[in-house]
Amino acid sequence: TKMSAVVCLLLALFACCFAEVVELTDENFHRETSQGTWFLKVYAPWCGHCKKLAPVWDELSDALEGSGIKVAKVDATTNDALANKFKVRGYPTLLLFSRGETLPYESARDLDTLKNWALENKGFNAPGDALTEAKKFGKLWLSQVTVHLTRFPESSIVLVGLGFLGGMLFTIIFIGPSAASRRPRQPQPKKDAPANRKSKVE
Repeated sequence: TKMSAVVCLLLALFACCFAEVVELTDENFHRETSQGTWFLKVYAPWCGHCKKLAPVWDELSDALEGSGIKVAKVDATTNDALANKFKVRGYPTLLLFSRGETLPYESARDLDTLKNWALENKGFNAPGDALTEAKKFGKLWLSQVTVHLTRFPESSIVLVGLGFLGGMLFTIIFIGPSAASRRPRQPQPKKDAPANRKSKVE
């Protein structure tokens, strides 16, 4: 009937107004998370704490829509590879994930605290980029030194000294400031909030 069609349309429009929590699996994880920052909830369907967090997690997805942070969940009981990847020891396990790096969440599970923490730590992976560049620099320097020492062994002392100096300068200029900014910000738990402890895996 026309009335049923109108009701279905309204429900569809209503659903579109809210951001959905993305369901990640062993199969789609790398494809879905190849870009951006993700706030992940690793859970077990039987976990009481996970069930209590579920509506808050849905609200968090709506609250972070447009922020560049996607909210997702992973069922650890059916996705062993991801459960092992994140070294899950209790449920729920909450963490930020971006480009292979993770930042665990260990504070209150109310909407405002979760949202503010995610926004404050959105760029947590930036220092990792500097560290990656440092590793590339080190590998390149080592390969060049190896080649040069093979051809001109008499210049080994000079090369090693210059290389050490260059590495120190790179560390001071790039790694030092990044490492300082790498420290995650964990909000202080509210006084009236219950202690946030993960339930043991049974």
